[in-house]
Amino acid sequence: MKNIIMIFIILVFSINIFAGEGRAGDLEDSWAIRHIQRMLAKNASPYVVPQTKFNPKSFLSRGELAVLICRLLPNDFKTKTAYTEEYNAVYYFQEQKPLNFSDYKSSPVFGYVERAIKRNIMPPYKGLYAPDKLVSRGEFLKAVIILLEKTSEKNCQIEGIAKKAFELNKHLTEFKDVSVRPDEFPGWIRTAQEYNLLPKRYDDSNSITAPGSYMGIPYRMVFLNPKTEKYEFNAKRPITKELAMAILSNLFVKWDVYSEDIPYDTLVGNMAENITERLAADYSKVDSELMSIDTDRRIISFKSKARVAKKQGKNIFKTELLDDIENIYIPKKIPVWLNYRGKWVEFKGDDNIKLLASNLKKLGDHSLYKVKLNILTSKTKYSINNEEYIKVRNVNNELVKLREASYIEVFAIPYDYSGRVLAIRKSGIMISDYALGNITLNFNRKTKIIRKITSESDFASSYDSCIAPSNNSIYESPWKALKTGEEVFIKVSRMDNTLATQVVSYLKRVGSPIQYDFKRSRLVTNHLVGAYYQLNSEEFDKELGTGFIGFLMTLNPAGDQLTVNGNADKILMDNGEPDSNRILYIQPSDIKPLDSNKLSSRKVQFIIAVSK
Repeated sequence: MKNIIMIFIILVFSINIFAGEGRAGDLEDSWAIRHIQRMLAKNASPYVVPQTKFNPKSFLSRGELAVLICRLLPNDFKTKTAYTEEYNAVYYFQEQKPLNFSDYKSSPVFGYVERAIKRNIMPPYKGLYAPDKLVSRGEFLKAVIILLEKTSEKNCQIEGIAKKAFELNKHLTEFKDVSVRPDEFPGWIRTAQEYNLLPKRYDDSNSITAPGSYMGIPYRMVFLNPKTEKYEFNAKRPITKELAMAILSNLFVKWDVYSEDIPYDTLVGNMAENITERLAADYSKVDSELMSIDTDRRIISFKSKARVAKKQGKNIFKTELLDDIENIYIPKKIPVWLNYRGKWVEFKGDDNIKLLASNLKKLGDHSLYKVKLNILTSKTKYSINNEEYIKVRNVNNELVKLREASYIEVFAIPYDYSGRVLAIRKSGIMISDYALGNITLNFNRKTKIIRKITSESDFASSYDSCIAPSNNSIYESPWKALKTGEEVFIKVSRMDNTLATQVVSYLKRVGSPIQYDFKRSRLVTNHLVGAYYQLNSEEFDKELGTGFIGFLMTLNPAGDQLTVNGNADKILMDNGEPDSNRILYIQPSDIKPLDSNKLSSRKVQFIIAVSK
């Protein structure tokens, strides 16, 4: 019965507080809002007593630091390894008396401070545990480094880091006449820098999207002393909750689903030097990509790669990354963030999933290269009575078990260039980019040319294979696959921004021509009833990339493909009549047919006609 009461108390402390925090408007003005939300999503709040606001710019107290430590630190009792130190903290608060502290009754966080002191992470303060005393930056950093060494969570642990920091600090403060003061924590700060626990400075690092803020911490805003105009850690200064939560988030919150592609044999977790690899764990699904969103059932589907240990022989296992597809349930009110071209937008409340879906649709499927995901699930490894799966109904109205998200970041990754092809060259193309003007790009044998086909009708055409192979990619001589005037979307190499790695063309199959009004440039196909497509009457301009151009593809008796280009009359007509033996593919592929009494500025710019 006693254990049941303690479990209930822990649940009250953890879940009720999480439910109330991060929803108030005071987080919106904090640069660390996403860090704070990620910590709260993993039940790592500094508060025991429920709060209506988080107060991110307020200073962290010893009691609040102790609460954070106990919620991040796995229990050291062998019989209670499923819990964090919070289990023991509540036990001490309810059942025990302190060893040497006379002020233990003054705060409900006594048990947390007691456990943090017993685990040698926080020292007592002049015989008191002083829960309301503010924590300096130096004291916080020292506690974090010790926590990194003592945690048994292998993805968070950094072996020997506290010992090294202690010895270095002792060395730097040993001689009074030439050494740094001990209360400036020189060894702990230098060790933190060596192990990349703190961000590095860049000249333009005043925002969290700048190169120097790769940890999501604006270096200039946090560390620049306006009086001296120098960057200072300022170890004696009290640490704010937003800075404390940001540092802890980078070190102790690992993505359950991660957007980055990390090879299976790459070291992940805090022992990795790269911050990108630190944010993953051995259980993380990586290289995640959004597939679909079911707004009615609040379910997202994504593909990723999962680490799987495959048996190679007796007692021999090999870890591999295997392709995986998963559905995850998105509850109401959880934070859902969308990043597009470096800018973040949060979708809140009951309609978070609908707002995400509608905004992705506004961006346009054709303008996005990929949509990647970072996801935290509600399952916390050391939480109590927290089921990993929930039951929801699928499209067949069957109950299925799904993981439940507690925090999501969505990255809408655009193509690097989009425009129309001006010229085909031996080893590349020139395009007229819609935003940047004329751009010349190179190809190599690994460049993918992909054509994606949609249709107004439900049936596929056997002639699609003339446009896009069955695998949807053309690898050999890719510069021969594209046509002048074709609209393309291009992704370039990270190492060489002049090398195209993927070129995508979207075409719509609209059937065969049955009527063409060349005076008004109106096209009617056998897929349309009482409607037409408006063609651009201007000829294609090879310098500006504007106007209409079409291509007719036929096969001669030997099976060779012949292609001619020209105006709409040449592509659509045969002996003065529409040729119903030609299958038409048009661009823009998202253009809609018009009723006979409507006008539109949206016009067909490009046609490929495949002769039957």
